[in-house]
Amino acid sequence: MARRDPGSHAAGVSDAVLRELERWWRQTGSVEHEAAWLQERARAGELAPERLQLAAYLGHSAAVVAAATPPQRIQSSHDLAAFARGLEPFGREAQVRVALAAVERLPPSPATKRTYLQACVSAVRRWLLEPGQDQARAAFWAGQQVADYCGPELNAYRLLGWTPGGIEAAASLLGWPPEARDEPLGACLAECWRVLGLEALNAVRAELVPWALGLDAHRI
Repeated sequence: MARRDPGSHAAGVSDAVLRELERWWRQTGSVEHEAAWLQERARAGELAPERLQLAAYLGHSAAVVAAATPPQRIQSSHDLAAFARGLEPFGREAQVRVALAAVERLPPSPATKRTYLQACVSAVRRWLLEPGQDQARAAFWAGQQVADYCGPELNAYRLLGWTPGGIEAAASLLGWPPEARDEPLGACLAECWRVLGLEALNAVRAELVPWALGLDAHRI
């Protein structure tokens, strides 16, 4: 007897229904079945609406179908300012993760610079795991060191210290005026796009979509 498509389940979402939807998607690999699973996860409160919206913004096909009001998608990889502005509603953590995904694809630097770069990436990852004020300040200062010692061609790394609380706290200590506290995401991405081209956008999608949708936590 043919197996029933689990997408026909009634509105009451249970763990069993979610598991069946996920199994069905992984068996067929279809966009429609993945979208049905994502929609039920959102209804069950397992997937935050803004995370689903972020995956849709990044062009994940099933998320675009599943999102109640799909955001305007990336029209051109060259319109970096628009792409960066479109990320603002998703919060600082998402923006820092975007920067990290793109920056980590940049070619290796000479050993004298690599030490600062690795320290900056490590500090940012510590903040992502535990986003407190101390970790934010450490990430900010690590980013400043990259800018100070590695030269303007590596300013993309400076954004990695642009964490919630980190730049505000450091800017306050340095006496920066409010208008000098913003570190635009567009400048970081522009450097990555200049060096990597479309590989930068592909890297962002590869890293951010699984994080947004919590796919790493789902294994059959």
